[in-house]
Amino acid sequence: EDAAQGSFLVVLQHGILAGPGCMQNLLAFLEKRMGPRAVFLNAQSNTGPKTLEGIHICGLRLANEIMTAAEATPGLEALVLVCHSLGGLIARFAVTELLAR
Repeated sequence: EDAAQGSFLVVLQHGILAGPGCMQNLLAFLEKRMGPRAVFLNAQSNTGPKTLEGIHICGLRLANEIMTAAEATPGLEALVLVCHSLGGLIARFAVTELLAR
């Protein structure tokens, strides 16, 4: 790996009525294979019944969680979203929110 290369933030967002635990096996798999430049965020802001509050609310929460992680990640160059089911819709809204900021 080239030390001059920046890092990338990999965000995992689960689906409806779920939590970060359901993405744990995938997270472990990705951590082993993506190398030291990858920084992982297994999203926790939309756990369980919070997913029923709507795409807009969930997307705003995820955008805030991503911003917090991004600000704590030096040399961040890219964002990778790995989502399941409703998590994909939440993440799409979060991206539009992040781009608007």
